[in-house]
Amino acid sequence: MLARADHCAAAYDNLDTMLVHGGRGQAGLLEDLWSWDNLRSQWEQLDGAHSEGPAGGVRPVARRGHACALLGATRQLMVLGGRSAPAPAPAPASAPACALASVLH
Repeated sequence: MLARADHCAAAYDNLDTMLVHGGRGQAGLLEDLWSWDNLRSQWEQLDGAHSEGPAGGVRPVARRGHACALLGATRQLMVLGGRSAPAPAPAPASAPACALASVLH
């Protein structure tokens, strides 16, 4: 996993696993999605593009300064707010304010 700032993270499975999405890296905004396994002490990059479950889902776009939460019933990561522009500017109206990614098995 690349070094980053302004990302979001959400823990689950009794804090044994943590999901990390987006943020800013040296090359700009990141749209990647990672899972940290605390029991095995290793990172795994996730697809995040699945759209299973009652709420559907889309791959979250590159964002910084956003928040995320795990929706246990749908097993999806909800990504809220933040900015999709690298410079301090409001997110464009075309960028979704909320995205759901079905990432858990």
